[in-house]
Amino acid sequence: MNSQWQPIETAPMNTPILVTDGKVIVVVECELVCGKPFLAGVGFGGYEWDFDFEWKDLTHWMPQPNMPNRDTSE
Repeated sequence: MNSQWQPIETAPMNTPILVTDGKVIVVVECELVCGKPFLAGVGFGGYEWDFDFEWKDLTHWMPQPNMPNRDTSE
């Protein structure tokens, strides 16, 4: 799996991913609705995205990193 930023046009559908417009990074799930990309918000990364969050603003995506291992032996 490529863990680098990739062009938004190659983003997978129906799986949570990181996306950016070059200023803010958020977690979304992309879906096709009537043949057009639709963003289902999974997590928002800034106030300006709360109400103005559109596919046309995005430039790149990347897979979510793995969660860190939590050592519970302490």
